[in-house]
Amino acid sequence: MEITKRRAEAGSSIQRERWEILDGEGQVITGATFMITDTRFCDSWVRTLQVGGVGTQPIHRRAGHVREIFEQAFREARDYGWAVSHLHPFSFAYYRKFGYERICDHLIVDFPIGKLDFVPRSAAGFEQVKEKAQLGEAAAVYNAFSAGRMAMPKCVNLERFSIDKPESGVMYLHRNSRGQADAYITLTVRKEFYVNHMRGGVLTVNEFAYETPAGMRAMLGFLRMYEGEVDSVHFENMAMAPEIDFTLRHYLHTTYQIVPDIMARVLDPEKLLRANAYPRRPGKFTLGVTDPYGVAAGAWLVRYQDGGAAVERLDDGAACDIVCDVAALSPILYGAYELDGRALRYLDGVRVDGDPDDFLRAFRKRPRGVFEHF
Repeated sequence: MEITKRRAEAGSSIQRERWEILDGEGQVITGATFMITDTRFCDSWVRTLQVGGVGTQPIHRRAGHVREIFEQAFREARDYGWAVSHLHPFSFAYYRKFGYERICDHLIVDFPIGKLDFVPRSAAGFEQVKEKAQLGEAAAVYNAFSAGRMAMPKCVNLERFSIDKPESGVMYLHRNSRGQADAYITLTVRKEFYVNHMRGGVLTVNEFAYETPAGMRAMLGFLRMYEGEVDSVHFENMAMAPEIDFTLRHYLHTTYQIVPDIMARVLDPEKLLRANAYPRRPGKFTLGVTDPYGVAAGAWLVRYQDGGAAVERLDDGAACDIVCDVAALSPILYGAYELDGRALRYLDGVRVDGDPDDFLRAFRKRPRGVFEHF
C-alpha cells in the first residue's frame, strides 16, 4: 500500500510530517508522526528523526503496516541526512526488531525541601521570565548546558514553554554578577487543601539548565525560597544532570525512580563517529556494523588523537576489531554503559575480534536524557 505524507503545523522549528497508510476507502489504517530536529551527540548536533504517535487500527494489526512505514523511513534516511532516530517506546521488544535499543532513562528524584540546607537560601539574581527576549536567553543557556549531554534536542526558542499558560510552569532566569544569564528553572507547585489550610505541598522542577557550578548552586538555593510553602521537591527528570545528584547530601531522605525512556536507532554510523568527542591520547580501532535493513551497515577505520579523529570507510566485509548489530551499537555510541573489554563481550549482538581498548576509551559512559516527551 502507498504511504501518504502530510506536513504538520507550520511555524515550528521542528519539521513534522504525518505518514499514513490508507485503505481503499481513504480511511487511515496505520500512521506515525516523524519529526526532524537536531539533538546532541557529545558537543555536536546531529540530524535526528524523532518518531511518535505510531498506531494501527485493531482490525488491521499484525499485517506489517508499521514495518512498511519504518522501512520507507530507513530507505529515505541517507537522502535526508538523518544520523539517528529516537523514540519513546510502548514496548522495547517491539521496536528492537527495527534496530532500536534503549539509550536513556528518566531519573525521578524526590527529597524534603529542608534537605537543601547545604546551600544558602537566596533569590538574588533571579527574575521571572515574562518576555520573549528572556526566553531567547534561556534557550542559549539550555544549548550551552546540553553540550556533552547525549540526546538532548536543540532548543531554538523554548517554544515548548508558554509564558501565557501557567500550567506549563513558571520560569525563572538567573543572572550572574556580570548580568549574564547562566541558569534557569521551570517550576510548578501543587498543594492540598485540608479543612482550612494548605498542606503537603510539592515543588516540581520541570526543567532546568545551568552553565557553571555557581549557576547550579544558585538554582538549588532558589528552591529554598519555597520553604514553609511546600514540604518536598520533585525533580521530574535528573538523568542528564549527575552534578545535581552528587551535590545532594542527605541520601537517606532522597528517593530515586528510574524509568526506561528513550530508544535510538543508528541510521548513519559515520556521522556519529565523526561527531564523537575523542580522547586526547592517540588511539585506533575498526568497527563493523551489521543491519538487517542495510541502512547502517558498513565498516570504518577510526584514528584519533588530541580530541579529533580521521574516519575512513572500509570495504564491506573488512575484518574489524569490533562488529556490532545496529541495535547493540546505539547504547555503546551514546555511552549508556560503563564498559570494559570483558563486559563488552557480554552484549548481545557484539563480537570482539581485536583489542577493544581504544574503542572503549572513545565511547565512555556519558550523561543522557531529555526533559520533554516528543
